[in-house]
Amino acid sequence: MFKTKSETTNMNELDINSHNTIGAGTIINGEIILEGNVRIDGTIKGNVISKGKIVLGNSGTIEGEVECKNASISGTVKGKIIAHEIISITSTAKLEGDIYYTKIEVDNGAILNGSLYANSK
Repeated sequence: MFKTKSETTNMNELDINSHNTIGAGTIINGEIILEGNVRIDGTIKGNVISKGKIVLGNSGTIEGEVECKNASISGTVKGKIIAHEIISITSTAKLEGDIYYTKIEVDNGAILNGSLYANSK
C-alpha cells in the first residue's frame, strides 16, 4: 500500500510510539539513539538511548550503557542502566552494572551484579 504525500511523515518528525525491532542473530556495533520504542533480540555492542521503552528479549544482549524512559529486561546487559520511570527485570535477566531507577520490579531468579540507585524526581 502506498501513502499519499499528505500521509507521509517527515523523517525529522518521528512518532514517540514508533516501534523498532532488532532481531535475533543481528549484531550491531555502535551507539543507537531512538525517539521511540525498541525491542532487541539480537546483540548491541554500544550504548542504547531511547526516549521510549526498551524491551530486551531473552536472546538479547547489550554491551554498553542503556538509558530510557521504561525498560523490560529479559536478556543480558553489561553496563549501566538508567530508567527514568520504570524498569522490569524478569527471571531470565543477567545484569552486570549499576541500575538507576524510579520504580523497579525484579522477578525471582534474575542475576544482578551491581548496585541499585533510586532516582529522585
